Amino acid sequence: NEVLAAMPWTFISVVSPSLLFIICYFAVLWLLSEERPRWLKKPLLWCSGLAVILLLFTILGPMLQKDLYMVFLDVGQGDCIYIRTPDKKHILIDGGGKSLDYTGSFHVGDDIVVPFLLKNGIGHLDLVVMSHCHDDHIGGLVSVLRDIPVKTFMEYTPGEETDNYKQLKALVTAKGSRNIYANADATYRVGQDVWLDVIYPCANEQQLHSFFHKGDNNRSLVLLLRYDDTTILFTGDIEAEVEEHLYPGWEIPVDILKVAHHGSHTSSTDNWLEALQPQLAVIQVGKNNFGHPHPDVLERLEQKGIDVLRNDISGAVMCSFQKDKWSIRWMVNEL
Repeated sequence: NEVLAAMPWTFISVVSPSLLFIICYFAVLWLLSEERPRWLKKPLLWCSGLAVILLLFTILGPMLQKDLYMVFLDVGQGDCIYIRTPDKKHILIDGGGKSLDYTGSFHVGDDIVVPFLLKNGIGHLDLVVMSHCHDDHIGGLVSVLRDIPVKTFMEYTPGEETDNYKQLKALVTAKGSRNIYANADATYRVGQDVWLDVIYPCANEQQLHSFFHKGDNNRSLVLLLRYDDTTILFTGDIEAEVEEHLYPGWEIPVDILKVAHHGSHTSSTDNWLEALQPQLAVIQVGKNNFGHPHPDVLERLEQKGIDVLRNDISGAVMCSFQKDKWSIRWMVNEL
């Protein structure tokens, strides 16, 4: 199968059909077969009726879903967040990468991220964000850009260009995606009522030179998503010095915080958490040799009364906001 699928034009990826589509499909085959009941005198009329029902469901179904929906995917030791706006704009922040959770020929983009998108009926992405160019954040994005149409790609100029980053940029050009270089103080409207504020870094690299000397962690885009009266903060892998730079004067309470750097002890300082006052903290982490998440970080979150969910324990975390209320679910329940 792998050999045949590798041949040109023998294999294509498609979004998974809905349950109603599958039912209608087999019902039509049955209605047009000789096995149908004798009292069914006009099978084509019945098939037309099923087609109308399916068409109405396809049109009206998305109109009934008015929630802001977000999934923190379980990609092992890496970040990957999918967001669906109430008016059905699709956003992906990062794409995970190879980690100790997976061995052999496993590829996080081919085996987790792209299948997740297709299984959930997502045939295109309006925005893909690269928080920074480390492989545990962009390893799966190469597959995403290769297999799924992407309207816009957002990044901050990296200090070091990895092989995955070079492949990613080549795909952005080849696929004709718009390329945005985001800087602090920029705000982007994604859909009708969803806003994405770029909090950090600013355009002046000389001003932030002291933050950048450690590597690309401190080049991570910090993004604040605003919808209605809720906010979510995405922090990439920023470390303590950036948090200390950002927290003075912070006046926006955050409902959900994507904990920086997989819960490393170099981030999530007391002042930062005190300024943000999140209700829920999500740690995107998997099996690793770095000691993530650090016990001190977990203790600080607990002392401040912040609920914590971790991908390595709870699996994927699903968040839905509707009628001024968050509904939080996760894939794996602790025993």
